[in-house]
Amino acid sequence: MGTKARLALEIMLNIGARRSDACRIGRQHESGEYLEFVSWKGRNKEKTRKLIVARFTRELRTALDQTPTGDLSYLVNDHGRPFTIAGFGNKMREWCDAAGLPRCSSHGLRKASALAMAESGATAPELCALFGWSKLETAEIYIRGARKRILIDNAFTRLDEHRKQKSVSLRGRKPAGGTNGAN
Repeated sequence: MGTKARLALEIMLNIGARRSDACRIGRQHESGEYLEFVSWKGRNKEKTRKLIVARFTRELRTALDQTPTGDLSYLVNDHGRPFTIAGFGNKMREWCDAAGLPRCSSHGLRKASALAMAESGATAPELCALFGWSKLETAEIYIRGARKRILIDNAFTRLDEHRKQKSVSLRGRKPAGGTNGAN
């Protein structure tokens, strides 16, 4: 806690921001307990322009309180200026590699955030509102992934419970050399 890398992680996971938004979000977007910003993607087209509203989480608030930030952009580079989109992507790559997570990326964190929201029971319209998606089908991808994990967990829980039970045959012991066929 207190590093730019951790702040970036909290922004990506708790807001589900695209990297183009994560490097632009700052104090001007604060509205009480919420962050409100127009998504960078599609910002110039009236039909695709999306207002994103995300609630501050305890983790994000703690990261912001403990990390030196800029004003117009929370995440600033070593020169105190907001990251460019490409510069932020490159820095995320460095941070992930330094953490021993070579397969992790800013987009992967956004996807992890969507899956976590879906696993918590978020609906497709709720996911679309938070992540700025236009199509419910996009949200359904994450909901199906969450359901699959829940189904898998349920199946393994049942298997564990089955293995703990003592199975007793209602017919009693079979005679030596007996078969399952009718006698």
